[in-house]
Amino acid sequence: MQGLTHFAGIVSTHRRLLAALVQRDLRDRFSGQAFGLVWTLGHPLVLMLLYAFLFAYVFPARYTAAVGATSLDYAPSIFAGLVCWLTAQEVLARSPTVLQSHASLVKQIVFPTELLPVKSTLASSTAQIVTLTFAVGYAAYKGTLGPFALTLPFVVACQLAAMTGVAFLLSSLGAYFRDIKDVIQVLLAVGLFALPVLYNPHALPPWLSVVFYANPLSYLVWCYQDAIYFGAPAHPIAWVVSPLFGLGLLAIGYTVFQRAKHGFGDVL
Repeated sequence: MQGLTHFAGIVSTHRRLLAALVQRDLRDRFSGQAFGLVWTLGHPLVLMLLYAFLFAYVFPARYTAAVGATSLDYAPSIFAGLVCWLTAQEVLARSPTVLQSHASLVKQIVFPTELLPVKSTLASSTAQIVTLTFAVGYAAYKGTLGPFALTLPFVVACQLAAMTGVAFLLSSLGAYFRDIKDVIQVLLAVGLFALPVLYNPHALPPWLSVVFYANPLSYLVWCYQDAIYFGAPAHPIAWVVSPLFGLGLLAIGYTVFQRAKHGFGDVL
């Protein structure tokens, strides 16, 4: 709890600097390109449209909720899961090198290095505005959106906490072990298939269900699916695990970062 309080104080004290860092990150990522910042939002939107085409027309994803029930379009649930995964994927990919990319800032004694992982997470999460809007709009079009969608801000907050914790952990490890980024790239190649996103929930082999429950990110995916598709807490355990996972990971990640940061200047 003390670590979270200290973290909140750092962010509050340097909130203007943090906002400036996020803006610069978004601007520099596509500097020199004709459309600049548009690509930050365009990339995930293109991916969502591609999945929409594939699962709505080429491989229509449908399932029957109960015996004798009408077959339902499962595509909105897939998009709800992708909202979580696309952001998590970018945070995981960028976090191991965030300190290396800002080595000059890290070596300045007066600069609050804690802001760099937070900046990376917020900048990577910007595109989620587009993907979440698309998923919600598609669910509304298909008639699966209900009042339970009002829980989305809570789910997004849980995800931001968890992803910030991941950024603290991976950036700390990446400063000392350069191979971390390669390990993460391998994990990202199979990450989507270890989540309850692309599968029919009523036609899963038992071993795959075990994989889902062992993957902490699955609980966030289930919360998004409950809010956008099912319209009710269809996965009640996810609504308990997600906030605990988010806050716990943030506390652990920040504590590790604080203990490791004293050696950053020597290894970067």
